[in-house]
Amino acid sequence: MYDTFEMRRYGSPLSLEREDEQSGSGDSSSVLDYLGSEDSEFEALAEKIDLEKQIGSLPDRERTIVVLKFYSGLSQSEIVGRRGISQMHVSRLQGAALGKLKTSLEENRQLGRPGRAHVWRR
Repeated sequence: MYDTFEMRRYGSPLSLEREDEQSGSGDSSSVLDYLGSEDSEFEALAEKIDLEKQIGSLPDRERTIVVLKFYSGLSQSEIVGRRGISQMHVSRLQGAALGKLKTSLEENRQLGRPGRAHVWRR
């Protein structure tokens, strides 16, 4: 009971839908008009988080190739120069990594389990 009286001391809650007239303009708005709108990136957020977890579970060499290619924006030729391995080997590692990522992400999507990283044997 004390809490009820204490709350009244600070005012009463307002409805988010309560219309207030703007100072003399004749226009009215509600609190809802000032709240954020739907974020188009929100739906993709879970998939991005899941992808990062899956990348983290790849073997070191494959993870390095994926990070250099897709996060650092390096070409396969540039990766060859940095890693000191053949272009064919870079291509194989990239293909293997992308295949594992695709399989794992599809499995999680079918099972309705976003965010569960599959641990790949090294």
